[in-house]
Amino acid sequence: MIEIIDVKASHVVAIRVSGKIDKGEMQQIFTAMQAVVEQHGRINLLVELDRWQGITASGLWEDLKGGLPLAKKMQREAVVTESKFLEIWTRIGSSLWPGVEAKVFKPSEREQALAWVSE
Repeated sequence: MIEIIDVKASHVVAIRVSGKIDKGEMQQIFTAMQAVVEQHGRINLLVELDRWQGITASGLWEDLKGGLPLAKKMQREAVVTESKFLEIWTRIGSSLWPGVEAKVFKPSEREQALAWVSE
């Protein structure tokens, strides 16, 4: 399940993810991100992963297909998670996207994560 979280910084899209992500949810994320890009020309992303259970094959394909154009507009990504696997995955992913600065925060550091992506 995807929940878009309302935040004050208009160049930030914040989402909370739980369960398994599918194609429709990826499209929902990209719609929100595209609206911010159209308004600001750039985007920062806050992703809270709470009881995340993975992504469907169609969701992964949508992520790859839709994420590439938006990644060029992204400057910062904050990932809030307890998962060591997702921390490692975030580091690997950030090395694939030059120009995108990514950091991992613990759930207790959520406010710091939000402040960082809001800069």
